[in-house]
Amino acid sequence: MRNLKQLLFTLFLSGLAIVPANAQGAAQGTVTGKVVNSKGAAVSKALVIVTSDVAPSFKAKATCNTRGEFSVPNVPGGPIMVSAVKSTGAIRASANAAIASDGSSVAVEIKIPAGQ
Repeated sequence: MRNLKQLLFTLFLSGLAIVPANAQGAAQGTVTGKVVNSKGAAVSKALVIVTSDVAPSFKAKATCNTRGEFSVPNVPGGPIMVSAVKSTGAIRASANAAIASDGSSVAVEIKIPAGQ
């Protein structure tokens, strides 16, 4: 009987160890924004990549709509980098931001340099 109790207790603790990080209360938020060219015009179909300084394995992608807008949910809290690549693949730009608290959102505007 004692061995059974120890086994059940061990299984219980093992189950706690495999709960995903976001279920343990880690902060997550949403990154929204717009990709524009040097004249301020929207860059449609740009690929946006969000990476986290806190969770190095996190990488999310989104494609801008015709107005150059994008939204990336479930981004880990803390410092992030938001990069944009024009649909031709040759033009890149980035901006730094941060998810301040759980459920928060941050807006980012990325300007693609002229002549690129």
